[in-house]
Amino acid sequence: LLKGRCYKLGHNVSHAGGVIPDRLITSREVDPKTLVPHVFEETQPASALTRSWSAAQIRNGLSGDAVLLSYVSTRSGLHLFVASRTGIRHRIVATNVASLRESIDALGVMLRAHPDGDDDRAHLMARLESLHDRLVRPVATELRGKGRIIIVPDGILHRVPWSALATSSSRYLLHDFQITVAPSATFHLKAAVTQSGSDLRVVAFASSLATSADWLNPR
Repeated sequence: LLKGRCYKLGHNVSHAGGVIPDRLITSREVDPKTLVPHVFEETQPASALTRSWSAAQIRNGLSGDAVLLSYVSTRSGLHLFVASRTGIRHRIVATNVASLRESIDALGVMLRAHPDGDDDRAHLMARLESLHDRLVRPVATELRGKGRIIIVPDGILHRVPWSALATSSSRYLLHDFQITVAPSATFHLKAAVTQSGSDLRVVAFASSLATSADWLNPR
């Protein structure tokens, strides 16, 4: 049972923040065939408004041109669950999470430095392309022919500029797909159902350099 995310325990242990204490875990399920049917389920009962959708509901809620990528970081590596109308697949995209964290941290340093020289931009593109190769390219087959990607990151992956990941030295992921980053698959799909038939569209931007004071006292 993967610690820290919503995987069924088989009992009604109450836990804060969705993290199960080690003392309450007697075993860990690692077989994807067992995990996939429960990958989007809550570990404790929830109200009708907050209850997570099942894997089958997630599949049926996706449009035919969409793929949902749900990442889960564990001690064994970075797991990726790929959901589409045709099914849900699992794969491990990285076994060295520490190395991945270093790459993301290094990218953040480069972005904050505002690279403006040719060499700086080349290094930045190389870093963006490397992260694309590690996080997205492993599911290139599942993405073929699709137009939308819904990404549910975990941990350090919340700091990845997904739309800006480079697929080549001059092309970004946003050139090929409509990218959505969501806190959970259920949240995204329930919001889509709520807004269906509405013409409302929202584009939001936020600076990674902003502090809490900046948000509380906008200029």
